[in-house]
Amino acid sequence: MKTESMNGIWFLEGGGEMGELTRQKDWTNTSLGPPEHWPRSLQITLSILLNSKFPMFLWWGPELICFYNDAYRPSLGIEGKHPSILGMEAKSAWTEIWDIIKPLIDKVVEKGESIWFEDLLVPIYRNGKIEDVYWTFSYSPVYETAARVEGVLVTCTETTTKINIKRQLEESERKLRLVISQAPIAIGIFRGREYVTELANSKALELWGRSEEEVMNKPILDVMPELKSQNIKDFLDEVYCTGKTFSAIEHPVQMLRNNKLETAYVNFSFDALYHQGNVDGIMAVGSEVTEQVMARKHIEANEEKLNIVINASELGTWELDLDTYELTYSGKYASVFGYREDAALTHAEFLKHMHPDDLPVREKAFKDALQSGYIQYQGRLIWNDNSVHWFLCRGKLFFTEEGKPSKMIGTIQDITPDKSYQQNLEQSERRFRNFIMQSPTATVILRGADQVIEVVNGAMLKRWNKSEDQMVGKKFLDVFPEIKGTRIPVLLNTVFKTGKPYREIESVSYIQDADGRRTRYVDFEYSPLFEGNGKVSAIIATVSDVTERVEARKQIEESENQLRILSSSLEKKVSERTTELEHKNTDLEKMNKELQSFAYISSHDLQEPLRKIQTFASRLLETEFESLSTKGKDQFRRMQLAAERMQTLIDDLLTYSRTNTAERKFEKGELKAIVDEVREDLKEEIKESQATIEVTEACEVNVISFQFRQLMQNLIGNALKFAHPDRRPWITIKSRIEDGINLQQADPVKSYCHITLSDNGIGFEPEYNERIFDLFQRLHGRNEYRGTGIGLAIVKKIVENHYGFITAKGSPGQGATFEIFIPVN
Repeated sequence: MKTESMNGIWFLEGGGEMGELTRQKDWTNTSLGPPEHWPRSLQITLSILLNSKFPMFLWWGPELICFYNDAYRPSLGIEGKHPSILGMEAKSAWTEIWDIIKPLIDKVVEKGESIWFEDLLVPIYRNGKIEDVYWTFSYSPVYETAARVEGVLVTCTETTTKINIKRQLEESERKLRLVISQAPIAIGIFRGREYVTELANSKALELWGRSEEEVMNKPILDVMPELKSQNIKDFLDEVYCTGKTFSAIEHPVQMLRNNKLETAYVNFSFDALYHQGNVDGIMAVGSEVTEQVMARKHIEANEEKLNIVINASELGTWELDLDTYELTYSGKYASVFGYREDAALTHAEFLKHMHPDDLPVREKAFKDALQSGYIQYQGRLIWNDNSVHWFLCRGKLFFTEEGKPSKMIGTIQDITPDKSYQQNLEQSERRFRNFIMQSPTATVILRGADQVIEVVNGAMLKRWNKSEDQMVGKKFLDVFPEIKGTRIPVLLNTVFKTGKPYREIESVSYIQDADGRRTRYVDFEYSPLFEGNGKVSAIIATVSDVTERVEARKQIEESENQLRILSSSLEKKVSERTTELEHKNTDLEKMNKELQSFAYISSHDLQEPLRKIQTFASRLLETEFESLSTKGKDQFRRMQLAAERMQTLIDDLLTYSRTNTAERKFEKGELKAIVDEVREDLKEEIKESQATIEVTEACEVNVISFQFRQLMQNLIGNALKFAHPDRRPWITIKSRIEDGINLQQADPVKSYCHITLSDNGIGFEPEYNERIFDLFQRLHGRNEYRGTGIGLAIVKKIVENHYGFITAKGSPGQGATFEIFIPVN
């Protein structure tokens, strides 16, 4: 309809895009006709809908014509239904959800009741595909008169984003617990003033020497009473009361592990957990460093012993005649080679103890001595017990008056302790540096009062967005001049001067990267490194990004709040649903009684006059048929046919009702045996039509025998009834046990007996695939084919009595296929 023709139609004025589309649409070809003739109630409703800022949708009239406003428009997405569904009938516009919304619309129209749903999944076609969309909506009746509902008004809000966020929070909480459970350090969470264990990962259980059953949901101090006398409770109480973090490094803790009391050295921290602004728990994070502490103490002890050995050691002396290779030596010399001081050996016998790999070193040292006059080298000796020892040899070369080398005099020293100390020191240094470089915690070592960057690992380089060449060997303040006016230099200088570490928990920090400046939370610590003289020589700075931990804690707190709200709502809904189910059960009992009454009437009161009609008709047929006129005979035949159809209808209705009320006794039986019984019952019909019934595969099935025989008789009887006039009927039946049925009605974890019955009859249009099972559904006229339209409804009811489902597929002129799925487990 053109815009100029809308003048004076006040209820379509305004309304943005949808108001304009409504005005421009040609309504004369719709069931509503021109807008000027629309009912007053529709005009008022549309005026409200088009000018509302809240999403609204309207279905109007028997065809449920679609209207919606600009606020509703975004919910349709792009490449979807907009704007084509404006003015379209609801059944055509909403085919993908018609089975969901049609019962709701009928309830509003028939009962005049409003309905409301919250966060209901209603998938719709939009953005070029079917999308899962969640809605909170209300359906309200729009009355044409006081007694007639003419339209259904929908007010709705899409809640898909809210549902997705809720799922993301749940996933986030799951991931947090997974991270904690797989963390390489011990983590435990204790709730309340009794410090009841809520969570403990495998590392924590290993550290405590307890099993999960021993600690979960129990006060940790009751499970580990040995901690009560070690100030652990005082540390916990302080954190719980003040909210301040407590941390300790290499703290000795006695714990009962493996049925004995052991002293373990632990690095740990206690952090307060908050709920609604109050402390309600503590998270304990720790790692055992007993091996490191004991190793350090062992090294310190070795260093002390080494100093004593060095101070008390004596040098072994030796003299070698270069002409005769006769060796003169002191007792200490022999002991360096692993012999008693009074041992008597030749130079060659001593030389056999040289490590083969060090002989080239000795030969080179002798050659160099011919030039310099002095000899010095280190090597290894293999004692008779196969132990290896290091030595240091020094000496001087003496010449004859002719300048010929004549002898060497020197000393030998067992330097094995020095070598062991040096190797341990170098190994410790390498391990220390490797630990720092491989640590996921951002770490840097600042050497000296000038804070020169000595070591920086990859995590710190990434955090600072710098390369190693830009940092190592440079002063910290030269690399980052922008921090000169901040508190960081002051803190570093304080740690260097006082030797006291400084630590902050969940400090706000900022990172500049490709995505811009981002706020992060970090735990950082400046710890002094001491030399042997007790003076601070360097500072080790570590930074741990705990943003995810902070945000996860906040999300957990928010999730708990939402969970309480949801729990309250669910309790209310459960109560309402229980009341509703009680009412429905009462109605169902009433309907069952009415059905039983109907069955009684059908089997007695309705059939008695019908039998009399048939009896009197038979008598008239025998005595008066020839006296009737041609028209009378025709009417008489019609009366007989009507009586027969009435009898068939009553029998079919009784059969249908009994499928609900009959006793359900399941028995195992072979499908082929059931088909053979039906074949015998239909022997005359099969012979008359020259039909072939072929059973290609058959399995054992657990069924209600008489009902399943009725089911097969109805399906085979249908195939015979609707045979193609140009060919003999051919019916094929097969069955097999299948798992993982990929159909909407199927349970994916169940196994089914899959029965297929196919014929080569007249078939039917695909549009009747679902409707063919409806009660009284007939696809052909009664003059073409006999029947009441109840047979397939009985089949479907019997399948449902077996907790299964049935599908049908037809092709005109080609035949029909029925597939039955009966669960076997």
